[in-house]
Amino acid sequence: DDDDDDDGHGGGVDDDSGDDDDDDDDVLEFDFAKLPEHHCRYCGVSDPECVAKCNICDKWFCNNRGNTSGGHIINHLVRSKHKHVSMHADSALGDTVLECYNYG
Repeated sequence: DDDDDDDGHGGGVDDDSGDDDDDDDDVLEFDFAKLPEHHCRYCGVSDPECVAKCNICDKWFCNNRGNTSGGHIINHLVRSKHKHVSMHADSALGDTVLECYNYG
């Protein structure tokens, strides 16, 4: 067991008791305290290619929808009225600050 492996999915724990007949009920639970700083505050995804940081509150979010109507980063920006985000330094774009074409 190596708990330091970062598969980009937040180190979820799958409680697989060997019962294959209730696979639809399997739920991944995350220990947010064990995730890297750059994990999505909604779902725990921590892949640098999938997360963006809100430059106003310094929190990380991914673009996964989960149970929200839009991506987690978009949901955060709309609800908080924050407008400045950056990509992770290890992403393909590097530590890039993104700007809205319409609103700056």
